[in-house]
Amino acid sequence: MVADADGFLRTSALGLNRTVRDRPGGLFDGLAAESHPDFKTLLADRIYQHFFNMGALTPAANDAPLAARMQEIHDSLLAECARWGYRSPASWESSPASIRPSLFPTRTSQLFGYHRNAGLYPTFDPPTFNQYGGLVTSGFQPTLTSASGTIYYTLEGSDPRLPGGGISPAARVWAAGAVTITNDLMLNARVRTAAGQRSALAHPSYLLATRRAPTARDLLVTKINYNPAGSGDYEFVELWKASTNLLDLSGITLSNAVRFIFPNGSAIAPGAFVSVVENSAAFAARYQSSASPHFFPNLNVAGAWVGGLDNAGLVG
Repeated sequence: MVADADGFLRTSALGLNRTVRDRPGGLFDGLAAESHPDFKTLLADRIYQHFFNMGALTPAANDAPLAARMQEIHDSLLAECARWGYRSPASWESSPASIRPSLFPTRTSQLFGYHRNAGLYPTFDPPTFNQYGGLVTSGFQPTLTSASGTIYYTLEGSDPRLPGGGISPAARVWAAGAVTITNDLMLNARVRTAAGQRSALAHPSYLLATRRAPTARDLLVTKINYNPAGSGDYEFVELWKASTNLLDLSGITLSNAVRFIFPNGSAIAPGAFVSVVENSAAFAARYQSSASPHFFPNLNVAGAWVGGLDNAGLVG
């Protein structure tokens, strides 16, 4: 697939399609020509692995190594330019500056299209995930969807597809809410069409985030609803989890005008909100009931405080 390893990172590489050329020794072409289902599946798996989800051929995965290499050779460019005398260090450094916004974002999708058009990759994709692996909190539920067929998955690391194309005895048919993550987990999944064709293998790894106590700027007050129209029972304080770790709120205290201690086991996920309220029943009726004009879905309430917000301005 490489047009010329010497200086291949050039914007002139855009539009080059080497899938129509013989590969080294003709070995790959011979295997591809046989169209053996196991080889084609293995090839599709490798293409998906490297072209998606921060794989080795994605733009983001290449940008950082290029920046590191340019930093590594920064001083050597002076000697290179002195030796050959036809480029300056600034000229060399302008090359990656043009590659990053042009070659990297385009070449990955372009090359993937060449593979698919050449019949080296299926015409349909693996399942779509609400989050493809990474850090999650306990209780996270992956969501898998596909309009192309039935999703088969395994949880113990094996392939839902057997060699030869059969369905593994360990494979299960995906249904909404099928998996709740409470420990580190690898989820292997494929789509199977009505005609028996298989997608590439998706295999995200989910890592359970560890809890830690909040530090400065981890937990921010984002809303103080005081003296609302109708009743003071609707007052609440909203907190937002600003950092990327699962926070353990056990024993964390709101104090001064209102007093509340988060009970043991309380936690808040990255990007999540939690509210402490004046009156739990009044809050639920106004903000958590779908019949209320003030309804807002998925509100997380830690509990009710003792004391009250001072309308004259004292906040605790």
